[in-house]
Amino acid sequence: MRILLASCLLLGGFAPTVSYAHVPVYNQAPPIRDTAPESRFSKAIEDLPLMPGLEVEKDQDMVFVFGAERIAQTTVFGRVDVDDVYYFYQDTLPQLGWIEITPRLYERNGERLHIQARSSNADGMAYVRFEVEPTGSSQN
Repeated sequence: MRILLASCLLLGGFAPTVSYAHVPVYNQAPPIRDTAPESRFSKAIEDLPLMPGLEVEKDQDMVFVFGAERIAQTTVFGRVDVDDVYYFYQDTLPQLGWIEITPRLYERNGERLHIQARSSNADGMAYVRFEVEPTGSSQN
């Protein structure tokens, strides 16, 4: 039996082939470039992302907390199109659990979020006011 196996190996009929894939070896991992903009959130409404190009207007935040309910508002501004503001929040807020009632009104977990955007032709700025209140509150 050994002679038969040895003769097959010598004649090439049964020669096993071993190959190794070439795998590059790195001394360190290649750098990962993160091109996504850093997410920013409002301080008064901590779960409200700020659209790129908008900045919080200083001294305009208000927050009142009554047990598990809150009333909060913040005003932001920037050189952005008012329609783009509404489109941004139509895309973003549902991902955070907000249900769109209108492009200016959202509801989630017993809260209502109002968005009011306006532009000022004098300085080319858009001003956006966000208000959060319990859904049982009256609307303005």
